[in-house]
Amino acid sequence: MNFEWIESFSVGVPEMDAEHQRLFSLIDILRESVGSGNEAKTVADALNQLEEYSKTHFASEEKMLEEKGYPGLEKQKKEHQRFIDVMEGFKAKRAKGDEPAAIEIGSFLYNWMKGHIGDEDKKYGMFLSPPA
Repeated sequence: MNFEWIESFSVGVPEMDAEHQRLFSLIDILRESVGSGNEAKTVADALNQLEEYSKTHFASEEKMLEEKGYPGLEKQKKEHQRFIDVMEGFKAKRAKGDEPAAIEIGSFLYNWMKGHIGDEDKKYGMFLSPPA
């Protein structure tokens, strides 16, 4: 699975596109850490970084959408919380010694990013910058 940012993920809001690109970068770090010589620590570090940055990004995005009166804000908040819950679930599994398979984490992240940014976030992009 490739987590490379491509222009088709752009929502047309430069600040959010930059934050989304950072998320892709963190996911790529996580992907690269799998199979490294120090996998347990690097995966844990990458998961922590991704979870923390996600929370920062979600707060920023939700604040912007609230200020702009975006009607889909509640759905955004629910999806953001679902992401955080799943990430915390991966961390809880790790804490119990049950290492979630890299494919499980990667599959979730790929599908979530593709569906959330590619579909849901594009909706607010259209709301904020409707085509002429």
